[in-house]
Amino acid sequence: IGDVMIVNSEGNMTAIGRKADEPPERRAQLRTARGGDASHAELAAKLGSDVPFFLGGGASWMRGRGEELEPVALRPGIPMLVAMPPFPVATVDVYRAWDLLGGPRSSRSVASPPPLAAVLPELVNDLEPAAEHVEPRLRPLRERIEDALGRNALMAGSGPTYVVLADGPVGLPDRAQELSAAIGVPVVAAATVSKAVRLEL
Repeated sequence: IGDVMIVNSEGNMTAIGRKADEPPERRAQLRTARGGDASHAELAAKLGSDVPFFLGGGASWMRGRGEELEPVALRPGIPMLVAMPPFPVATVDVYRAWDLLGGPRSSRSVASPPPLAAVLPELVNDLEPAAEHVEPRLRPLRERIEDALGRNALMAGSGPTYVVLADGPVGLPDRAQELSAAIGVPVVAAATVSKAVRLEL
């Protein structure tokens, strides 16, 4: 997500930056929305299918095109490494490729960590084959990540970011630096949070 949404004390929302593949006419809507949460959600849905989720954050089942959210109780703090390739992959290109490829199902999965296993036993991203078709550098990068860590990586959303679940937070920043040196792209240590970050001005 290339947008940062800031909500001030009057409830006005300003979006800074933009989604990488947002058309110019939509970018004009990234200025300021006045009103309560309903107008924020409406603007968020216009910006992109995944943007409404980031207004509230937490864990949710997403339906429709992403704007229909059902919160899921999930303990935060699932540790992970996040590898961030320096090249972009446009969401629209990935979805177009997914359609052209006949809607492929990913043959790869990652076992869910204990806090998530009761809700979802394994993690699968069916957009991964399409993203790797659109950007040929992704699959070799994923394989380098997996070779370096000895565990499966999973693409986040439509890419190009990959996530590797970790056993715990201890030493994770050091592991991130080591992995970054091994694969040649930035890697950060991260963990799931219970709510989206909201900056109050």
